[in-house]
Amino acid sequence: MNSSNLYCPVCHQKNTSIWNVAKDYEYHSVKEDFTYYHCTDCGTIFIHPVPLNQLKEIYPSNYYSFVTVSKNIVVKIKEWLDKRLFKKILSQLNSAKIDVLDVGGGTGWILDVLKKTENRIDFTQIADIDEKASIVAEQNGHAYFKGTIEEFNTDTPNTDSLDARIFEEPTGGLHSPGTGLFSQKRVLGFYCNQQD
Repeated sequence: MNSSNLYCPVCHQKNTSIWNVAKDYEYHSVKEDFTYYHCTDCGTIFIHPVPLNQLKEIYPSNYYSFVTVSKNIVVKIKEWLDKRLFKKILSQLNSAKIDVLDVGGGTGWILDVLKKTENRIDFTQIADIDEKASIVAEQNGHAYFKGTIEEFNTDTPNTDSLDARIFEEPTGGLHSPGTGLFSQKRVLGFYCNQQD
């Protein structure tokens, strides 16, 4: 595909170029290549076309975010590094309490780390596609929406004033990430920039 005709799904500009072409080498879930593009205007990395009809295949029930992981030394080191990053980012929020949405959050393990890191975390919400992950997430005190972020309703209690959002995957899982949550207060997380 000629990227000169491709609009960025976040800022809607046409200054995009191919960033990478990749396969699913971890789970071998699908055979197709995925083309990632980079927007030079806003820095977003996005996938096109978005494989919405393949999400259950790409993210199988044994996907790392959907299962509970034992606390081995690698997990403990990652958690320590995550806490350091989150402390730095959350220190920029002046709110007395912080409500967080985790898109693609699975069982809520990152939200668990956030809660251990910052006592101002008040409400945590996950939007993800796995039914089994919802059980663990809700047992750990997180609200859970089963579905895509486009289907998620921000008019429900506590979600209209979220202070932070975590997008755990590049915008590949989002059909139209330029709408809704990206335009609100802040974005916190991987592949996303903080915004005021």
